[in-house]
Amino acid sequence: MPVLETSDGPFVAHGIMTRRQFSKRMREIVNTGDQESAHVYADELMCELLHSLGYGAGVQVFRAMNKWYA
Repeated sequence: MPVLETSDGPFVAHGIMTRRQFSKRMREIVNTGDQESAHVYADELMCELLHSLGYGAGVQVFRAMNKWYA
């Protein structure tokens, strides 16, 4: 699982992140300048958020899927 260091530390959520935290961390991911890596990190950030909201089963299905980034 990739971990992107942000100004708030690793973006992996512990508990439920706020809307502001999510937006800030997503902007930091976008601003890395590496589109392919940014997609991987953004996917993981969204998975962590969904998992914290109780959608873990769906996240597991998504994580098991083959991914392709150009």
